[in-house]
Amino acid sequence: MPGQVLDFIVVLIALVLIFKKQMTTLVNQIFDKITSQSKLV
Repeated sequence: MPGQVLDFIVVLIALVLIFKKQMTTLVNQIFDKITSQSKLV
């Protein structure tokens, strides 16, 4: 039982790290679009 919990925690941490990296990239792309559009105005 404790082994399963440990595996779950490890997978959860891995997912959070991957999700965090993707979110950072996504936010940067959106920010770049906003800044490039604001320069045109």
